[in-house]
Amino acid sequence: MYNPDDIIQPADGASQSDDGSLTSSVGRLMQVFLGLLGVLALLGIVIGTPVGLYLIATTSSEETAHHAGQPKSLQGLYKAFMIFAGLAVICSAIGAVFGVYEYFQVYSTVPFFTPRTFIGSAIGGLAGLGYFVSAIIYLFWLGRAARNLSYHHHMKSSPEWLVWGHIIPVYNLIHPILTYPAFWNEVATAHHVHEDERAKGQKIIIGFYIFDLIMDLGNSVLPRINDSLAAVAVQQMFLFNSIHQAVTVVAGIFIIMFVKMVTEKMEPQH
Repeated sequence: MYNPDDIIQPADGASQSDDGSLTSSVGRLMQVFLGLLGVLALLGIVIGTPVGLYLIATTSSEETAHHAGQPKSLQGLYKAFMIFAGLAVICSAIGAVFGVYEYFQVYSTVPFFTPRTFIGSAIGGLAGLGYFVSAIIYLFWLGRAARNLSYHHHMKSSPEWLVWGHIIPVYNLIHPILTYPAFWNEVATAHHVHEDERAKGQKIIIGFYIFDLIMDLGNSVLPRINDSLAAVAVQQMFLFNSIHQAVTVVAGIFIIMFVKMVTEKMEPQH
């Protein structure tokens, strides 16, 4: 259990007072800045949720105009995914910056529970919500993209397996690297993608897989690290969380690039 008394206060009160005014001013400015970013992120989730649901609903209603066995538009799911994934990446980036700031500024002089830590937790919660919603939308998008491709191109993996492979425990850690390269090659072949773009797509998939795997492993071990550091090394705890957030941002950017790349090749906008 964490005990605030376990945090060692600075021994030199004189040196602390010398630049205490500057530190206090910078701290207040950072609190205001991070607070505003947190409010903007919350507004983004509040506004983005109905917009995303509207886009999904619009896509579903448009599907009634299509005959069975015909490709269905990816645009509604694509736009909804971009909204939630973009918000999640932004919140995670804010969280990473917040963690670095806390690592260098905080726990030698202030109590553990502060407005800043509350803001940090709120931003982390918003990022988690954004990733959760975008992950669900992503699976719908992936299934539809694969089905559309299967109507006019033989696929190595079925559309159903591309989706359900993400849900099987343990196997889902290697599922993307086993299936995504072939899926992208099939998209590239069916839509006559140039070799340079084909190679770029494979690099995006590898980058996404590496950072997504690190992120998943971090999700497993980070709670244990936090529990072990909370009472004796709070600043190091924030540093580990900040690194994890940064990895999450990179993984999010890679998957956004992948979704954008596939959607643009399958449904070029003129």
